Amino acid sequence: MLQDYLDALSVIVQGIPTTLYITFGGLVLAFIIASFCTTVKFIAPKPFGKVVDLYVLIFSGTPLLFQYFIFYYSPTQFTSLQGTWILELFSNTWFVAILTCGMNSGAYTTIIFNGAIKNIDKGQWEVCRSMGLSKFQTYKLLFPYALRRVLPTYSNEVILLFKGTSLVSMITVTDIFGYAKNYYGETYDAITAFVAAGIVYLVISMILTLILRFIEKHWLKYAI
Repeated sequence: MLQDYLDALSVIVQGIPTTLYITFGGLVLAFIIASFCTTVKFIAPKPFGKVVDLYVLIFSGTPLLFQYFIFYYSPTQFTSLQGTWILELFSNTWFVAILTCGMNSGAYTTIIFNGAIKNIDKGQWEVCRSMGLSKFQTYKLLFPYALRRVLPTYSNEVILLFKGTSLVSMITVTDIFGYAKNYYGETYDAITAFVAAGIVYLVISMILTLILRFIEKHWLKYAI
């Protein structure tokens, strides 16, 4: 039985680079989206903030698998897109995987960042105002401070995004879970295939958690 698990692991670990690549790409995109949306919420006129709220509502209120399918299958339904670069782009499963992960995580990260800004003590805003700083200048000054305080919560979102990549195999991306399904298809040994995949996800999650906790410890060392 041990040999069966070792055989399964030798196959499944081939999907680790794909999973990590999608996770990292999704995190970068999510951070960019969340930073922009949070800025819009606090700086731009209210109608723009309502658009951000709608985005957050849609992507945090619908299942991640639904979003994968919408981005992957919907463009083919528009005849006007046939033969265009847009359809070719959305036919790339890696692009769709990273885009979906980024948009989904971006919504949750926006909620985290937005809460961090709101939790900044009012006295700090007043100090900046008394120094003659504009609202945008104040925001630029306090936003990095807010990010430091919210790092523990953001770390949880990183882990959730990593685990959410397990659904990319549904749009034919061969990640960790994709290789597990392939192994099951060849051996019909579901327990070995998916338990081995679970072990891989668990080990990587633990490693990511340790890395994030180390970053938190040193980044927040002098936080007040």
